[in-house]
Amino acid sequence: MASVTEQTALPAQRARRLLDFSVTFLVTLWAGSLWTVCGIVAPQLFATLPERRLAGQMAARLFHIETWLGVVIAILLIALFAARKAFATSKTI
Repeated sequence: MASVTEQTALPAQRARRLLDFSVTFLVTLWAGSLWTVCGIVAPQLFATLPERRLAGQMAARLFHIETWLGVVIAILLIALFAARKAFATSKTI
């Protein structure tokens, strides 16, 4: 039979792993979207569209979306880091 400490440690370990996974997932999502837009999509817009002005307008819209995605992910990461810090300082029975 598991002791009280072992019973509370298992959910705590799962919560810690979930927090770690969430941080990794969000950073990967942000970096992947940034590299995709800046490294693949924007250059292809300028290479394939007949007017540079149209390509610039489309790229600007994508950069605008990317900026807001980065802001949202940054806010989520700040919340996750605060949760990790609170989790690390909490005591288990």
